[in-house]
Amino acid sequence: MRRLILSLVGVVVMLAVSPVVAGEIWTYPVINKEPALLSPTAENVKSVAGTYTALDPDRVTKKWNICVHMPNMNDPYYVAMNFGAVEEARRLGARMTMTSAGGYVNLSKQITDVEDCIAQGANAVLIMAISPTGLNKVIKEARRQGVVVVDMGNGIDSTDIQARTKASYYDAGVSTANYLAKLHPKGSGKTEVLWLPGPPGAGWSEDANRGFHDALAKSGSDVVVVATQYGDSHKDIQMKLVEDGIQTFPDITYIAGMASAAEGGLQIMKEMNRGDIKLIAHYMTPGMHKGVVDGTIMGAITDSAVMQTRMAIDQAVRILEGYDFIKDTGPEVFMVDGSNVNTYDRDNMLPPKGWDPIFKVD
Repeated sequence: MRRLILSLVGVVVMLAVSPVVAGEIWTYPVINKEPALLSPTAENVKSVAGTYTALDPDRVTKKWNICVHMPNMNDPYYVAMNFGAVEEARRLGARMTMTSAGGYVNLSKQITDVEDCIAQGANAVLIMAISPTGLNKVIKEARRQGVVVVDMGNGIDSTDIQARTKASYYDAGVSTANYLAKLHPKGSGKTEVLWLPGPPGAGWSEDANRGFHDALAKSGSDVVVVATQYGDSHKDIQMKLVEDGIQTFPDITYIAGMASAAEGGLQIMKEMNRGDIKLIAHYMTPGMHKGVVDGTIMGAITDSAVMQTRMAIDQAVRILEGYDFIKDTGPEVFMVDGSNVNTYDRDNMLPPKGWDPIFKVD
């Protein structure tokens, strides 16, 4: 029943949400978590559909200094989050500095980035954490110094965070699995899928992996996962996984998981003359959107990446100003394929065409 309710919410999001217009007090459908701010892996959490209403810029009393810390800027998904952060910082008149750790193997770099921002006088730090617990020491120190800490995107397992904006990557995995299971129910014949969830140990990829396997196990479908292969989100790394996977498992019908795997997979499949393999991504990028439109990509899950960073910036400013705020929230996820790609609003999920990351807003 919970999955049915969330699916219906996703339809409402897809059809009813208008793009955010610069300067306006925007609203967006969300799923709030109760109790709030439990461990990202906690199972006793209730999901409640709601609406996020942004802060009126006229109620902001000063120019707050906010740092946003990302795992990397090589993945188009993070470029979409950059756009959301820049636009919301501008809307609320905040200073914003964004850092990139350069990849999921660079935890020490992300820790240093957070330490440097605190030393330079940040009022708030928003962290898309490389590790669920690896930044806990620096987060505790940030709170000791009165710096607001918002958990953004990946999920941080710490009692020191004050707010969280995080779409459910578990549900992204569930939605991907259910999409395949519906196409290949029990008795339809064995169908093989190569599953590439993302970087090993990253909260979001581990959540997506659990959701995918849990949902397939419950579905009773004829979908068979021939292998689960982890790898950083860099396109060249994912392309190698795709190439090795096709060679090792020549009978696969689907490659599902990372958007960078799907984008790179198009090139690999062309070189290997394997246009019969279908590609599905568990998150949305401009390349995935274009691929769904032109039919080269079967489908992609969207979690409204642009809106996630807008919400996180808004949460931070509300906390700094002493206003009420939603502690634990995030957009609903849903599949975009050929049946609905022309009916959902692209602007809340992807940056404008030609957008180059901006790392500082004054």
